[in-house]
Amino acid sequence: MQLRDDRAEVVTKSGNSQQTNVTLDTDTLLKLAKYIRVDKTYYVYILSSQRRVLYIGITSHIERRVRQHKSHTFGGFTTKYNVTNLVYFERYGSVGKAIRREKELKNWRREKKILSIEANNPKWRDLSYGWYQPARLPALPKSSRSPPA
Repeated sequence: MQLRDDRAEVVTKSGNSQQTNVTLDTDTLLKLAKYIRVDKTYYVYILSSQRRVLYIGITSHIERRVRQHKSHTFGGFTTKYNVTNLVYFERYGSVGKAIRREKELKNWRREKKILSIEANNPKWRDLSYGWYQPARLPALPKSSRSPPA
């Protein structure tokens, strides 16, 4: 059975298929959850300080991890050297591929890392700029009509 919203495609042993409406309760959904594959994204990222000290890391939650670096949540290298600007990142669908890429980048000479950053972000802009500012809603236009009495 393949679930699609509230419809299911039922395939019989003979290979015939038919569409049918289904209603699933919470218990059934929990039982089916172990069979549902959720794609996860992994990020290999490079942070930089104003003086261009570099840090390479991996995460599955890029926004949260960059916020932790910016707020110096864990101390360590990025806190000591104030490495808080996201200057480069790559996405991967496999944690294994992301880890291999992180190791590869860490083994590169500094010059090669800089060339890679500058090929994608020549001005070294913080790619996370604007992620943490509160959203501002546009002002509503003033109506020319007076409010009802």
